[in-house]
Amino acid sequence: MSKLRLASLTLVVLLLIAACGGSSSSPTLAATEIPPSPTSTPIPSPTALSSPTVSPTPAISLSALSDVAFGYVEKLALEIGARESATDQERVAAEFISGELESMGYQVSTQDFVVERYDQERPFVIISSPAEEPLGARFINRTATGELVASVISVGLGNVTDYPSESLDGQIALIERGEFTFQDKVQNAQNAGASAAIIYNNEPGNFFGTLSTVSDIPALSL
Repeated sequence: MSKLRLASLTLVVLLLIAACGGSSSSPTLAATEIPPSPTSTPIPSPTALSSPTVSPTPAISLSALSDVAFGYVEKLALEIGARESATDQERVAAEFISGELESMGYQVSTQDFVVERYDQERPFVIISSPAEEPLGARFINRTATGELVASVISVGLGNVTDYPSESLDGQIALIERGEFTFQDKVQNAQNAGASAAIIYNNEPGNFFGTLSTVSDIPALSL
């Protein structure tokens, strides 16, 4: 116990000597003083860094976009032509569209599917009199099927008002293409009592047509 007390007294004396030593030639730094840090250049914040100049994307006019879109339509409709399912034209159109999308950076894949088609082993329409003559008719997609022999009556564009007031009573309605849908033309013929509907083209050559629902009477294009 006496040794500890002696050490404490010695420490107090040493502290008093340090506090009264103002006549010393060299200054004594207090333990709490911190030397100033060397001057440094401030680092700019990330928001102060200059960013590379980016040119704005040039605006594309609506007229230019419409020209591009119309070019696709012309390619598909005029150059490739009708693109009925399971035809060579459909394959060519699919390859064209795939190529265009791939050139834009898209990943493109195609899928196979089954299509039911009518096998034209013999002509679909044959004039029986005065002399037998086969015609190059086609079935319109979603048509009913059947085999019949009947007279033909022309009903113009196939509007409701184009039909006679009396029922066609099983005759075949001969209808001009144009102005409204194949579905409405065939439905009007069916409602008028026709046994079948033949829609002939309003320009040279035949065409491919599709109904929105399955018809109750055969419908063909000519």
